[in-house]
Amino acid sequence: MTITEATYALIDTETTGTEEDCELLEVAVHLYDGMGRPGERFTSLVRPDRPIPPEASGIHGITDEDVFDAPGILEVEKKLEAFIPENVIFVAHHAEFDLRVMGWESVPAICSERLAHHLTPDAPNFKLATLRYFYGFKHLDVGPAHRADADLLVLAPVFFHLIARYRAWAEEVCAGDEARLAKANEVATLIEYAKRPYVLVRPSFGKHKTWDALFADAGYLAWMLRLPDLSPEMRWNLEREQKRRKA
Repeated sequence: MTITEATYALIDTETTGTEEDCELLEVAVHLYDGMGRPGERFTSLVRPDRPIPPEASGIHGITDEDVFDAPGILEVEKKLEAFIPENVIFVAHHAEFDLRVMGWESVPAICSERLAHHLTPDAPNFKLATLRYFYGFKHLDVGPAHRADADLLVLAPVFFHLIARYRAWAEEVCAGDEARLAKANEVATLIEYAKRPYVLVRPSFGKHKTWDALFADAGYLAWMLRLPDLSPEMRWNLEREQKRRKA
């Protein structure tokens, strides 16, 4: 299936927190064809089993009163099962979190945050709200931020902007090799591309803005690599920096 032939299910969730056992409070799914044309939309509040922490309400504004009469998770899952077509490609910003919350870790999915890291590494940061303005989508009428529907109305132009950038990049890299370009334009290739480690132009920690400034002492770099809780992405970038220095 090519990128333009696919149907995409953009998904966003609001939850009681970010911990492993957080509960779903709201879910939205918006369908788009491969050309970026919108289709049907689904959104629902979800009644959790526990009270909503105040710090979570402080982000998305959803309160216990809002979800008192909302359907439970099983009812919402049944509605989503009926709503979502077969063979869709899911898209989310920080997809690992949203799909974990939904219990959909095994579905084919693209993380728009990872795509942005690959295709626009010079972005100030990779939050959805930042990318909206970085890519020039200033006048979207989306309603309150940090609600599932509103976030998807931002995600859609951001995602399809990234798709256009990816296809332009593929044409340049493939340089007239039609077979290679056809492979690059398959959805499966795009999914694997987004999963690849990406280069961090700037370290995601520390007060310095360059790798050289942060790791002026090579011993610090070696020490960092011995830390057991490094993310795979950070470890890959630190190892890349170490190889660069040795070369």
